[in-house]
Amino acid sequence: NRDHQHWTALLAEMIQDELDPLDPGPNRGGKQGPFAVITNALMPSVLVELGFITHRDEARALARDGFQQDVARSLADAVRSFFQRYPPGTETAFRGSR
Repeated sequence: NRDHQHWTALLAEMIQDELDPLDPGPNRGGKQGPFAVITNALMPSVLVELGFITHRDEARALARDGFQQDVARSLADAVRSFFQRYPPGTETAFRGSR
């Protein structure tokens, strides 16, 4: 997974930027963790947490259809932007992004 660590960080940053205006809670930034769903992937991978259902305001937002649609759209936009900026198989994009 070390080969993908740089790509993962770039993808996570782009997702965070897209979701930041929608998130009712504080921006907790990107973190790394030893989650199997991430560490076992042979590609850039992120785990997105949008809020806590135990937090009243965040739970309300998470339950709203409009919020869910906005989040889905923002995630899709971030992934689309990532692949447009860093097309698969292009080493020049990797070198130029450091």
